[in-house]
Amino acid sequence: MCNTPVSASISYSNGIRGKAVTSMEAELGKKVDLEDVKSKILNHFKVLFEVEDWV
Repeated sequence: MCNTPVSASISYSNGIRGKAVTSMEAELGKKVDLEDVKSKILNHFKVLFEVEDWV
């Protein structure tokens, strides 16, 4: 299982013109587990698109 925090380095990025670039970790002020993020996105996707569980 991957325990990678969602804190990608953004130092290389100039972002979108006129817009700031950030990370979930910077916005939330805490470490964010990638597996937690994946799980939440998948659950919301299933609800939004009325998708049943799949393998």
